[in-house]
Amino acid sequence: MLFRSPLKKVEAREPIAIPAGTEVRPIDVIPIAVKLKFNEEWGVKGQPPGCIVQPGNTLLWRPEREGLFGRRFTSVLLRELEKSNYSATIDASTVESKGAEAGASVASMPAPREKIVITGSVRKITLNLCNPVPYNRVYAYGESYLRTEWKIHAGATADTALQLVTEGSSKIDESQNGIEWVLLSNAFAVSVRNLLADPKFHALVTGPQ
Repeated sequence: MLFRSPLKKVEAREPIAIPAGTEVRPIDVIPIAVKLKFNEEWGVKGQPPGCIVQPGNTLLWRPEREGLFGRRFTSVLLRELEKSNYSATIDASTVESKGAEAGASVASMPAPREKIVITGSVRKITLNLCNPVPYNRVYAYGESYLRTEWKIHAGATADTALQLVTEGSSKIDESQNGIEWVLLSNAFAVSVRNLLADPKFHALVTGPQ
């Protein structure tokens, strides 16, 4: 089996600027959910020569990864919101519970009228890795792609005000250690920026309460 074909490249759109002094609604972030199927193939690791994928070098999804990936993606979301001058905090009421799958009801979550609540669910992850050094599974280069489904809730009853799907991708041509998370983090950051670049999201956050 040959190394998988190049993945879809997603351009990062520029988030719509929030001028200094602009009044924006505070944001509660529900920890990001990662919803892949059990045993779903989400990546491959090729070996030299030619980045051939040998039996056993495919990455199959396991539920125990959900918590780790969700926490890391949530950190990326908070970072990108802060960079774009949004005020955002994690909804502490969900951190110790089962979290919030995009599409789940958030009516039970206290949501002051002036706030909005962001829920996100990563529904697709694809990772291509090539290990140029034999028997070294950590040192690699590669590319990644992912798709995120967003639901934005607003109002005292936490109604769904906006639903969006964004994508992200990343590619690194020089080998480095620990590249798996670098690729996934970069791809998710692109997905977040494409959310922040959407005029409907911008209007909801900056519009009248």
